[in-house]
Amino acid sequence: MPSVSQPLKQSGYVNRKFDDDLDVLLKSFTIVEIEGVLGCGKTWTALAHAQSATTLGDTKMVLPIIQANPHIALTGVAPHLIDDWTNLPELQELMYRESGRPGSYISVSSHIPQTEDIYVRRHAARGVKVRMRTCTIDELGFSRRDVAWEDIVAGRFSPGSTTLELERTARMICSGGWPAGIGQEDEIARQTAECSVEEAILQVSTVFKKKVPTASAVLTAIADGAGEDTNHPALTKRIEQLGVKPPSRTTLSTYLGILERLCLIERVQGWDAPIRSKSRVRTKPRYFPVDCSVSTSMRQLAANDLLGNAPLFQACLKSMVLHELLCRVDSPASKTPGRVCYYSDADGLEIDFILLFDDGSWAPINVELGEHQVTSSAKRIARLYNKLASNEGSGIRPPAFSAIILGSAAKRSHEKISDSFVFPITDLY
Repeated sequence: MPSVSQPLKQSGYVNRKFDDDLDVLLKSFTIVEIEGVLGCGKTWTALAHAQSATTLGDTKMVLPIIQANPHIALTGVAPHLIDDWTNLPELQELMYRESGRPGSYISVSSHIPQTEDIYVRRHAARGVKVRMRTCTIDELGFSRRDVAWEDIVAGRFSPGSTTLELERTARMICSGGWPAGIGQEDEIARQTAECSVEEAILQVSTVFKKKVPTASAVLTAIADGAGEDTNHPALTKRIEQLGVKPPSRTTLSTYLGILERLCLIERVQGWDAPIRSKSRVRTKPRYFPVDCSVSTSMRQLAANDLLGNAPLFQACLKSMVLHELLCRVDSPASKTPGRVCYYSDADGLEIDFILLFDDGSWAPINVELGEHQVTSSAKRIARLYNKLASNEGSGIRPPAFSAIILGSAAKRSHEKISDSFVFPITDLY
């Protein structure tokens, strides 16, 4: 049964890392606006912290009443949850006008409005926007909990034996991080992921009145090539490989914007690294799917299909790792706040992810399927070090750590070529 302090907490709710962030934010801001992809668990998490709630998702019974008198939606004991507030956009201004002490309102939405109210912009300091994502590997119960995030950020790491097989990683990718799949058998979890992705993409039609098949093709092309260029020529080529006529540049830009507003894709900028010839560094954004299961769900693939397609497996694994990183650094309440970039230059050097922490420290991270790729991956990181060192005036400090995260491994090791921590994704917590 829910405790007295959590009257709306749902039975069976699995605690999320986001819970700690929300506790902190409710003490500091009058309004906490939670945005995230449909099905990531926003409403249940908000209910675990709210004392009262208004749900605008009920468009037949509740929404007409709120449309007649919007102030009713704001009535309740704080923190008061307003779920699906974007069904009545003027509620945002009312929240900001009527909010009082910290922790007055929690608002939840599965899509980001195209424009923001002028009053809200002028009083933005009253509230905070925070992104919620699908579950981490630890929240799903799949982590061995051998590598603490706070430890590796502080440069602490213990080599040792571990175990993760590619078959297990493939099954985790197909299931993704959707809360509805927690505790389910692999096949049921895979089907749950397919349904979750389908429900999210259908909002292209119901919310934005655009074509779902076009959006599906763009999303699949992004997921299939996660970690690669997502400019118009690259996406056009991948869409053609799906047997679909690619959209024009303008149309593609429109659908990318919609997918971003539905929180179905993540935008990752290139790192403007302080190397000697900065003109050779690529900084245009690359897009990734919000969850590692997007590609397999859109294609209706199972784990065995991934095991026969190394490039797709690698792309999905990169999406999984990016998700883990973003869940740890992309929050105003994070203990290790920062942003995730990639590194790419005209010499062909690619580093999958660069963490840029708010305190000025940084860390390079590569993602590989298994231990056979560790040496070549480490050499790429070492090449980056050499490029940075050749620019004596860069002023950049040594990295806080570097890591090579694997999809399969029998041990954790401290690689010497690039001084990298090497461990399987399921060791992290």
